[in-house]
Amino acid sequence: MPTANDLLADLRAAGLTVVEEPGWKTRGGNWAEGGKPTGVCQHHTAPPNPYPIKALYRNNQIKCNMATHEDGTLYLVAYEACNYSTGRGSSVVLNENVRAEDPPRANAITRRLTDDMGGNRYFWNYENSHPGDGSPLPSIQLQTIVVSNVVVNAHFGLNWKRIISHAEWSRRKIDPRWNGGNRTAIEQIRELVGEGEDVSAGPNGEPNWNEVSSWAQNSWTWAWTNSLITEDSHPKAQQTVEQQMVFLNRYDGRGPHPIRSGSGGGGPGSGE
Repeated sequence: MPTANDLLADLRAAGLTVVEEPGWKTRGGNWAEGGKPTGVCQHHTAPPNPYPIKALYRNNQIKCNMATHEDGTLYLVAYEACNYSTGRGSSVVLNENVRAEDPPRANAITRRLTDDMGGNRYFWNYENSHPGDGSPLPSIQLQTIVVSNVVVNAHFGLNWKRIISHAEWSRRKIDPRWNGGNRTAIEQIRELVGEGEDVSAGPNGEPNWNEVSSWAQNSWTWAWTNSLITEDSHPKAQQTVEQQMVFLNRYDGRGPHPIRSGSGGGGPGSGE
C-alpha cells in the first residue's frame, strides 16, 4: 500500500515546493472504498487570499487534503479522508461520471441533479486560494495544481477522468471559478492533468517525475491556460505564442480581467 511518505517523495521529485502541515500524515478519517479516494474534487477558497492554511483544519473540521497558494506553494493538510469538504452532492456524479470515468459535461445545477449523498469520504480534496470571481489564476499556481494532481492520481491509481469540480458535484456550489468561469477552470485542469499523465508514463510502467518536472517548465504548456476559452474555442489552436504571452503579461493574476461576474460564494468546506 502507498504511504504518506511515498506521496511526499513523489511530489518533491516532480519539482514542487511542498510544505507539510503538522500532523498531516495521520489527519482524517477512513476512505469509503478500498482504503483510498475514489476521485479528486477541486475547489476555490474564496477570500481572504492568500487563504490561511490553518483555517483549513481548525476545530477538527478538515476541509481539504491539499491546498495551493498563489505563489505555487503546495500545502499538505491531510492524508486521510476529510470530514468537512466535498459535502452533499449527487450519487449520479459518483456512479455515472467518477466511477465510470466519464467526466461531467455540465455542473450539477445545470443537470438538475439532487444532492442525495455525502461525498467527503470519496474524494481527495484541493482547496486553491482564489477569490472565485472568475479572475485569472496565476500560472505558477495552476502548474502546482496540475502537477500535484498527476502525482496524486499515480499514487492512488486514479486518472484525469476521475477529477471533478465542486460545482459538478453539488447544485449548491460554484467552485472552482477562475480564468473566466467554473467550466473553463475544471476543463483546463482535466486536460492538463491528462497531458501530464501521458508525459509521466515511463518505459517500465513507473512514473518519470523528471519528465513531468521538465514538461511543467514548458512555456507553451502554460501560456495558453490563462486565456479565456469556451467549449467551441481552443486557444492552443487559435493563438500564436506571441499572442498568448501578451495575454499573460496583461492578465496573469496581476492586472484587470476583461470579464468579471458574480461572487466567490462561501468559503472552503462543506459538511456531510
